[in-house]
Amino acid sequence: MQLLAQPGLSCEADSYDRFGRALADCSTTQVKDIAAALVGGGFAVSQEFNGIRDYGHEEDAARSAKRAIWRGPFTHPRKWRDMHNR
Repeated sequence: MQLLAQPGLSCEADSYDRFGRALADCSTTQVKDIAAALVGGGFAVSQEFNGIRDYGHEEDAARSAKRAIWRGPFTHPRKWRDMHNR
């Protein structure tokens, strides 16, 4: 996926996480939401906040279609960290 090589890359930080890192929405002239494209392509997972997944529909579609990380066994990063005390 060559999303970042497309023309018009733009990121707008709208908040910060608990470590002080900027949380940004990124797009190009051809892709409105790069995060949605990554989750929908099976290259990233949706995050859950207060029981609501930010890209739940995209993740469900990627999982159903067995795209990228969903092609075989996969352990969600949060579950992996919990299992390994991280």
